[in-house]
Amino acid sequence: MKQIICDTNVWYDLPKNFTVEGSKLIPTFCNTFELTHTIKSEEYFKTAKKAIDTLHYGGYLENTYFLNPFAHLMYLDSGKGIFLESENMIIEVFKMIAENKLEKIELEKRTKPFIKDAELKEISNLFNKVISDKDNINMENNKDSAIEWTKKLITLLVSRWAESIGKKYYMKKSFDWNQIDFFLNTKALFIRKVVFNNMKYSSKDLFDLWNMVYVKPTDLYWTWEGVNRQTGKINNRLRWHNLVIEAGMEDYLFLPK
Repeated sequence: MKQIICDTNVWYDLPKNFTVEGSKLIPTFCNTFELTHTIKSEEYFKTAKKAIDTLHYGGYLENTYFLNPFAHLMYLDSGKGIFLESENMIIEVFKMIAENKLEKIELEKRTKPFIKDAELKEISNLFNKVISDKDNINMENNKDSAIEWTKKLITLLVSRWAESIGKKYYMKKSFDWNQIDFFLNTKALFIRKVVFNNMKYSSKDLFDLWNMVYVKPTDLYWTWEGVNRQTGKINNRLRWHNLVIEAGMEDYLFLPK
């Protein structure tokens, strides 16, 4: 059975009994993280709760990739991933929301220790500052150079993440990059556009891009970002559907008929 890895926006307004013949929808850590942190207002909270209900009671949650993207890469590299206690807390919060055991005020208290919008914005601004300075980037304006540079960046980020939780980890030089072909090619093109085309990272891009790391060569990827839900036509010049197509990864894309 083919897996369809889902962007977080897929779960909004999705019928609980939605099915794709011969396939199953797969949620990710990024989905659960984003949904449990949608607490800007009561309206946002209600919208997120509806999506969480769909995931929880629709039976999708049992197939979730619960390792965060860096830990997932470690798992692909070594067969072992690190599951953090904070991620257990996210799952607990997620289920409590679905079961009506957690109100918005209590949710704000529980998610306070986790990363916030301001921190994500700070990270994206740092990426923009570093990557947009061509003196910092040993990259040519072509696909092969961008992919090789992106491999080094991913390797560095996994090590830095491991270091941040008190671990030492270095990805193997023999890592099979074909396992994350979709993510690698899309991210490399994104970075290339930031470096050479003055495109900017936004805080939302961090989750959108790293959510793609869960897609294997046998999988499909479903996102509504950059697509009109009613017509199915691409409506955003620079975001995901057009970027994926430009990266030559269009065979991974899924849209319901």
